Amino acid sequence: MVDLAPGGAAQVEEVLLTSGRPLVRWQARGGLAEVYRWLDEGRDPQAFIDMEVWLDEAMSLKEIQQLRKSHEGIIHIRPVYPEMAAAGLLEQRSELPVHELFRKFYQRQTGGAQPEDSLVQLFLELVDEDEPGVREEVEER
Repeated sequence: MVDLAPGGAAQVEEVLLTSGRPLVRWQARGGLAEVYRWLDEGRDPQAFIDMEVWLDEAMSLKEIQQLRKSHEGIIHIRPVYPEMAAAGLLEQRSELPVHELFRKFYQRQTGGAQPEDSLVQLFLELVDEDEPGVREEVEER
């Protein structure tokens, strides 16, 4: 805690937290079986969990819901597919434009089909509500 007064010196006091929950990152390279094993073991029962799950196929909505019900602290589930890891897309993900991320997601979910430009535009309109200027990226393409 820092206490400041005009013209005076700053007084710094360390105050340790006595409540709250830690944020942990789970990297389940063994897929959902590994995640469920960790949950059965009671791993990180009081933590918020940011999870990467290595998968061969996309998770169903039912699997996602079941996973979220299994631990109230799960805040993010990020699937990782073999082709993503092999192509180095994990590191590149934040560097790709939003419309390219959407195209890659669509292809993965549909088994390789290309999204129509109108669908990409609709997606970008939805994203544009939170991030103005995103739509221009695809229009320049």
